Amino acid sequence: MDFVTCHERTHVRGFVRLMTEGIMTSEDLESTLSFRDEKHEEFLMKRISRMRKHSVLTDIVLKVDGIEFPAHRNVLAASSDYFMAMFAGHISTVEDSVTLKEISACALEILLGFIYRGEMRITEDNVEDILKGACLLLLDSVKLTCCKFIQERLTLNNCWGIRALSNSYNCTDLFNRAQMFVNENFIEAVKVDEFYLLPVQELAELLSDDEIVVSSEDEVFDALISWISHDQESRRSHFPSLLEKVRLPQLSMKFLEEVVMSHQFVVESTLASQLVGEARKQKYSNYDEEKELESKWNRARRCLRTVGVIVNVGGSLCEFYYAEGDCWVQMAPLSIRHCPGIESLGKYLYVVGGSKEWKRMKQCERYDPDKDKWELQQPMNVSRSNVGLIALDGLLYAVGGYDGQSPTK
Repeated sequence: MDFVTCHERTHVRGFVRLMTEGIMTSEDLESTLSFRDEKHEEFLMKRISRMRKHSVLTDIVLKVDGIEFPAHRNVLAASSDYFMAMFAGHISTVEDSVTLKEISACALEILLGFIYRGEMRITEDNVEDILKGACLLLLDSVKLTCCKFIQERLTLNNCWGIRALSNSYNCTDLFNRAQMFVNENFIEAVKVDEFYLLPVQELAELLSDDEIVVSSEDEVFDALISWISHDQESRRSHFPSLLEKVRLPQLSMKFLEEVVMSHQFVVESTLASQLVGEARKQKYSNYDEEKELESKWNRARRCLRTVGVIVNVGGSLCEFYYAEGDCWVQMAPLSIRHCPGIESLGKYLYVVGGSKEWKRMKQCERYDPDKDKWELQQPMNVSRSNVGLIALDGLLYAVGGYDGQSPTK
């Protein structure tokens, strides 16, 4: 078919004649024309994907569980360092087919779809298979996406499984998040069935972890006993070495005396009895604080330590300065008052008395750092501001002040 009309041929001949006679030069025209087809990549990917589907120009067959997947070496190699090494590196092959192991046929089909189209559908049912396949084929973007998908679905029921899965496939960020979840929910996590399946070495690392959150060290001992009791016959021999991971000097005295010392696992083991005896000795003795801090055994876990801070209570704005983190942290707001008494006792902060709108108050509020909340306590007998509040031997003393008329005695 002739796509050029007679008129167009005449025009072209005239244009060529003008150029050859020097009447029109190339400088009279634009020297270049930049053109980009925004849909070219999409078109190319769809075209190549159809070629794979219909086995057009394919030059390699991937085999998994007896199922064949025709593909193009150059496409695979361009998308995956695993295939690049296979086809162009030290283990280059001239075979027409390759059998892949450690990947399911379902996962390979999904991952090939991603390689050829750049998209895939991840579900709770297939994410583990896809993650395993992505790790094998070195598809980092898929691996990261799977890890994010799993991380967003962390619960008490699956935290142990996700922790084990991420450790198996070297998914560091996911493992750290799962470990953090376990630490923060330790009391509930050790009640899940999968906890009892932990290998002894992983349990030892968990019991040693400074970051597990408990209300007392007694709960760590209880978790160890539960794990041993799940399979006493094979696990009793590990009890003494695991008991060393429990910070026995941090146990409450009543729990140590009434529960631990008389427990059958302790009584029947000479080494365990010696450990408990040493812990009891330390609780009754005064040890040098610096020497105690040298050993984790003598030091409370992070969640149970008392951290000294500078507290600023002004108007409704309350915040404290955390020296270790070099930052100011905002606290729950306090009801506004002027010139109250302020003192700390144990882990609590007390604000007592003061005045509001020229009226003296006897109200007492206590800040609980665990709840980030101010709670009303029993009020003073006398309303006053400018009161001196002092903590001594576990008691609070309110001294003096001003009742609005005269100094309070």
